[in-house]
Amino acid sequence: MNWTGRIIAIVLTIVFAGFLANLISKLVVQGLHTWTEWITNVLSGSAGLEGMVKLGVYLIVITLLIRYLFRR
Repeated sequence: MNWTGRIIAIVLTIVFAGFLANLISKLVVQGLHTWTEWITNVLSGSAGLEGMVKLGVYLIVITLLIRYLFRR
């Protein structure tokens, strides 16, 4: 690859990395905000105990899924 191709690849990488970093940071912040809002609604809502049981079941399922995926 000649120098022109390398320079173009570097410039495209910098532009794409900036775009990707911006997109990922927005998605993570939005996801965390939604998650905390959902937990607040579950714990303080009218369901009370039912919401806490649902949260426990979700945590168990997520834990088992993670253990299954990373067991190998």
